[in-house]
Amino acid sequence: MKKAHLWALLLVAVAAFLWVRTEKTPEKQPQLSAEQVAISSGLRPIVHVENRKPLLMTLKERMAVHKVPGVSIAIMQADQIVLSHTEGVLTADSSTPVNAETLFQAASISKPAFATILMRYREQNGLDLDANVNSLLTSWQVPEHDWQGTEDVTLRRLLSHTAGTTVHGFPGYAMGEDVPTLVQLLNGAPPTNTAPILVDIQPGGRFRYSGGGTSVAQLVLEDVSGAQLTEMASEYLFGPADMTHSVFAQPLPTAHRQNAASPHDGIGQAVPGGAHTYAALAAAGLWTTPTDILKWASSVRRANEGIEGEVVNPESARDMLTNPVGPVGIGFFIDEENGALSFGHGGSNQGFRANFYVYTKTGDGIAVMTNGDNGAILIREIIHRAAEIYGWDDVQPPVKRAVALTEDALQAFAGTYAVTEPMEATATLSVAGEALVLEADGFIAGEPFLAQGENAFFSLVGSDLVFTRDDAGAVTGFEYRGFVKATKTD
Repeated sequence: MKKAHLWALLLVAVAAFLWVRTEKTPEKQPQLSAEQVAISSGLRPIVHVENRKPLLMTLKERMAVHKVPGVSIAIMQADQIVLSHTEGVLTADSSTPVNAETLFQAASISKPAFATILMRYREQNGLDLDANVNSLLTSWQVPEHDWQGTEDVTLRRLLSHTAGTTVHGFPGYAMGEDVPTLVQLLNGAPPTNTAPILVDIQPGGRFRYSGGGTSVAQLVLEDVSGAQLTEMASEYLFGPADMTHSVFAQPLPTAHRQNAASPHDGIGQAVPGGAHTYAALAAAGLWTTPTDILKWASSVRRANEGIEGEVVNPESARDMLTNPVGPVGIGFFIDEENGALSFGHGGSNQGFRANFYVYTKTGDGIAVMTNGDNGAILIREIIHRAAEIYGWDDVQPPVKRAVALTEDALQAFAGTYAVTEPMEATATLSVAGEALVLEADGFIAGEPFLAQGENAFFSLVGSDLVFTRDDAGAVTGFEYRGFVKATKTD
């Protein structure tokens, strides 16, 4: 998002995209429906500036800004898919277009999908959600912890992220790297690249997101059933929910690779070696499409309304969509905004971003999948546009007020900064009109910031930039998004 080169980049990216589409399919393109035209135009940055008319852009233009090569969207009203729309390509160096059947890594959306499999298995075979999981595990045991004998690690707690387990998420394994077994992953044993799964806060005490806990639950299900998750997915999820383009396997089987999206980093370059392999299958291993996600979520929603014959029964659905501690029920995040109750989940794997949510009462919902590290921002913009089109009044973009600073005041922030946390890098700030433009060694590509105070700035993609000064008033450093810290060096 380099400010100085923004329009040039947009023109080059869009021109290149149009050229490859023409090169690939010289025949007449299919006509878009009114709904597809609406969702692919009229997008704006996720932050609105008070008293300013926003610059409306097309989906292709926003993809170019965020350097996301491909996107797939599905929208549902009253449990019916009313829109499927795709833009872009499978990989930035090819002209093969994304289509509605293109597979993307769902990342952490795998967690509620796995929870659905477990709940359906439980309905048919019996499984105590509130038993100490060590009484169910045969190939591994949760290590002893300070609350042993008083507070148990249970499936209900693992799936709601309240079991006190460690390890937030998993980076996966690049092409050519050794991939651990599930037990090796839980033990943090070579070749695992994450820490062992432990219990270091009281089970049942509070919410703390833990992909490690989901991995423990996966092993419980596999130990109890004697089957592998990949096999169980077809029987307990894909078939019952009519998910016709989904695979719970890592790496992706060869038969499915021809129409699978490739991952890209924050500057739009293909991840070397392609998609990472995730040993934590239940936590991050699903490949699917937005349409399949909404089919499954709709089935859970209908079961929650008391309808029989869905992917889970009404009792299971009510368990899944109830969150007694923290924001997660069994697998799904539960949210309520302005009286509108919804459930869903997001996902973030290397080079992939995805999100979905469904309104619990109406059956409206949206799922978006992308093959770029900046996809999360683009997804928010798409969701805001969908909310405008379909009247989801609870989805409102943040509105911020920009204040005018003098040229001299802005120049005081310009210069070079040494990033010290959470990584080491070099960042630069320059002045472009009324904005500060931040660049940092390829991972922040020219993000413009407007002033909202003497030392506080915001960007239109939702980032914040807060500066520190010494006793003499000289700028000494900044904090970006609350966790990236840098010190001014000139």
